[in-house]
Amino acid sequence: MSPFPSLRVTLSYILFFIASVVAGPPTISLSYGTFQGLSDGNLTKFLGVPFAQSCVLFSLSSLGLTELNISSSGRFEVLKAPGLLHGLQNATAFGPACPQQALTPLPIPFASAPYPSISENCHTLDIFKPSSPGSGYRLPVFIWLYDGAFEVGNSRDTDVSLVVERSVQTGEPIIIVIPNYRLSAFGFLAGREVHAAGVTNLGFPPMKIPSEIFALEWVQKYISAFGGDPNRVVIGGQSAGARSTALLLLSNNRNSNALFCKVFMESGSTIGSPSPAVLQSHYDALVAANNCSADTETLSCLRRVPFDSFMATVNRTAGIFRTKALRLCGSHTSTATLLRATRN
Repeated sequence: MSPFPSLRVTLSYILFFIASVVAGPPTISLSYGTFQGLSDGNLTKFLGVPFAQSCVLFSLSSLGLTELNISSSGRFEVLKAPGLLHGLQNATAFGPACPQQALTPLPIPFASAPYPSISENCHTLDIFKPSSPGSGYRLPVFIWLYDGAFEVGNSRDTDVSLVVERSVQTGEPIIIVIPNYRLSAFGFLAGREVHAAGVTNLGFPPMKIPSEIFALEWVQKYISAFGGDPNRVVIGGQSAGARSTALLLLSNNRNSNALFCKVFMESGSTIGSPSPAVLQSHYDALVAANNCSADTETLSCLRRVPFDSFMATVNRTAGIFRTKALRLCGSHTSTATLLRATRN
């Protein structure tokens, strides 16, 4: 073994960085499309890469962000694998944020984070990687799940560039992936009707519907194209992201193939959630607020409500820590775990 492994790794990244500048913008071809990323110093970024598609697009037309496009089906539906994308796809800018619940003004950063674009068609992820160290060299992968009390947040909230750069400097390079996920009622609506339809926990569906290709499964299938090792995937997050990590940890062995091997939780852990039956009153209130109580299929009625009207009723519901409907299911699994607590 060389006495200077870190030096060799660092030099290899310098050489590949020079080569990437000469070669032009980085490009990755996946089974459903070809994506052009960007080079940023000694890093390569692929931003806004779709990992799934929804049946319907909702946009915040009232804020003048994008055109409103609504279908009669698709709201509160499970996701589908990405459709075939023709032509070179731009992966140099963050994708739109998922719809955000309006929160009472609080002295915390995520309470009113402004995003340039908000849409339900928000199922994208961002990949931050060093310059490729060469063929056959697979890097460990860290999937970061952002915080925001399951009601606000976006993949762009945490700048992980410095983390990846530091990993290169220490001779232990990694790849970081940050997925978006549906929030508030769009991702975690609860109630008997929602449960009967099999669409609870849409914010993090990979554990619930392992046949679909979502964020964690997308990493297993495609991260090797970016130089990552699907057998060395760590997931983690802060606050809501940590709680999501804990719940994913408990249900990981429901999949025939493990989606991760280690977890990292900061300022959050396994906190129980009420069952859909317990939260029925919240569902009924949302149904009533949208004039759907008389409909025999209340969930179908909610799907047909115009986005702006539905978003207004969601914003009037109780905020953080009161209306979460993550549904714990699955058995315990043995996975290396690191817990942290922070003061600020």
